[in-house]
Amino acid sequence: MTKPERKSLMKNTFKKGILILLIALTASLLAIGASAADVNTGDAGGVFYTAIVDQPLYLSSDVTFSSLNDSVLAQTGQSIQYIMFDNAGNTYGWFNGSSGEVLVESKPYMYGELVSSYYLAHSEGTEDIQMRIYYTTTQYLTFAIHINAFNADSQIITYTTEDNKVVTFAEADFNNVALIRTGTSLSRIYINDANSNSGGKIVYNFTDTNTFSEISGSAYFTYNGISPRISSLTFIPRAGFTGIAEFEYTAYTTTNESYKGKIRITVGSVDNLNYRVDSNGLVRFDRQDFNEFCLKYTDEPLHYVVFTLPESSKGKLVYGATSRTAYTTNVSADERYYFYESPYLGEVAFLPSGSYTGNAEIEFTAYTSSGVFVKGKIVIGITLPKTLNYATTSDKFVTFKQSDFESVVKAFSDAEIEYVTFTQPDAKGGTLTYNFGNPVPISPKYQYKLDESPMLKYVSFTPAANFSGKVTILYMAYTETSAISGTIIVDVTAAHSQSKPKSDYFTDVDASYAWAAGAIDYLYEEKVVNGMTATTYVPAANIKRGDFILMLYRAYNLNAAFSENFSDVPTNSYYYQAIGVAKAMGIAQGRGDNKFDPDSSITRQEAFTLILRTLDKVGVKLDSTKTVSFNDQTSVASYAADAIKALANAGVLDPDANGNIRPNENLIRVDMAVALYRILILD
Repeated sequence: MTKPERKSLMKNTFKKGILILLIALTASLLAIGASAADVNTGDAGGVFYTAIVDQPLYLSSDVTFSSLNDSVLAQTGQSIQYIMFDNAGNTYGWFNGSSGEVLVESKPYMYGELVSSYYLAHSEGTEDIQMRIYYTTTQYLTFAIHINAFNADSQIITYTTEDNKVVTFAEADFNNVALIRTGTSLSRIYINDANSNSGGKIVYNFTDTNTFSEISGSAYFTYNGISPRISSLTFIPRAGFTGIAEFEYTAYTTTNESYKGKIRITVGSVDNLNYRVDSNGLVRFDRQDFNEFCLKYTDEPLHYVVFTLPESSKGKLVYGATSRTAYTTNVSADERYYFYESPYLGEVAFLPSGSYTGNAEIEFTAYTSSGVFVKGKIVIGITLPKTLNYATTSDKFVTFKQSDFESVVKAFSDAEIEYVTFTQPDAKGGTLTYNFGNPVPISPKYQYKLDESPMLKYVSFTPAANFSGKVTILYMAYTETSAISGTIIVDVTAAHSQSKPKSDYFTDVDASYAWAAGAIDYLYEEKVVNGMTATTYVPAANIKRGDFILMLYRAYNLNAAFSENFSDVPTNSYYYQAIGVAKAMGIAQGRGDNKFDPDSSITRQEAFTLILRTLDKVGVKLDSTKTVSFNDQTSVASYAADAIKALANAGVLDPDANGNIRPNENLIRVDMAVALYRILILD
């Protein structure tokens, strides 16, 4: 057992701290009260106290208000004028030490007068007293007093042990209870029921399970170093027992004052506190986890925690961390980290070494304000950073998906992302940019958030010109309690081009078709089009209506359930599925009488109309409101007008050398390839 340091407290005096002495209100302040116009400008902190039921907790006069006033001065530049309760307690109460007046809520009390005030608890429990510290008539700071009240006979000495493992008592634990209960050191104790508990028994001079002395209620054990000593008492669990074993004892002080107490022993493993973190991240401990642990095993709220430091090869404990490289100090093994007071438990974090994966175990001892304590263990699972993968071509930026980062965080905890930071990659590969309006390079100092500017969804990577290869980008995703590192890998391939000297696949797409050879090869590589034979494309051939629907179906991976098709589309045809899906989606609308005429050649304006309908169904919106001008514009059918305007404005459709778009001519395979290529590479 770790020996807790306890303060000696006389019977009707209690722990001291920076606690506001609430004082009688002078007549000049009777009219002052909280109003809707009052402004909360910050927090002045808080203090933790322990009280004993039905015994007044006197507020210390030797620790003056100067430290609190100094805090207010530092924050506001002004001194405290008066104090008001937001809540003054329920079954508890504050009293003016001189008049006995009950101090109440929503009433101002003078700060400047030092008179005795005290707190009186009438039952066990915890109370959070909230008050306002006014430094002007309308401006105030908040301040909290946290009080744990317990009965004078409720201190329990708590131990934990594993199954079938003995535990030896620490005599200082019993002396500390005596100091709290009576203000006097312990002399001796009597174990009232050492052999009667079903969970095990307490013995004296334990050597092994066969070598010890039984004890009786008439035997006493001393604190002052004279045999038989308390430190020679050992609890032996009953074989196979797990649970809680409790024993009563009677204690006598050096002034022969007596009281009764309890020893509680938890047999079996206590719950671990479990966390996860990646090897290049950090995880901040949640103080509520420790409080719930303390309540479970001691029935009292947490006051502070002392840590055993982890193995340095696995990581270290730090205080006040905002990132892996920014923290206030290393955690000390003998330091107390408090639930309510500084140094705060909630500011303690684990920083992995960066080279280790596996479990890191950290032992801790949790103490209550009455000195009861319980030992526990933190188990931190350390994993490799998560890699996110993206792909693009050297002429297109790629925007990161917010949901990808949320998935990374969800793998570690249920916490929400607060923000993400990025490190710029090597410039030869490209640049991270913030693409809201005009793209600008991002800075590692900026925090990109989900719901406020700068927003994570606008972070993109823009490849360097003509670069191809893999680019590595480092990021950190922060939650309220953790920093999770990861890597983004962007696979950049050479940009596609509509033109190239000749096709790599088709002998008839030679230099005369150089302006379209890149587009044809791209569609072939993406399995959107096939050749007419294994080696020829036949670029000047017309396209059937069914074949064009099939190309759109392949290009956009169209998918929809359908129960009927056009009556002139044979069920065994290679384009049956594609036309059925396109009909169900409203893309293919036919020629009337439930006919599609799949084997007829498709005209240019029919093809352009089908393209626009497809883009609309897959969520690509083009502007069809801007006017365009072609020499044969009057030849465009009304149903195709919007499609031709939209595709022309998007750069998909160009007029020929005579300024015509030839809407009623049949679409040939080379023009189809260029049009589909252009819409597929639209940003």
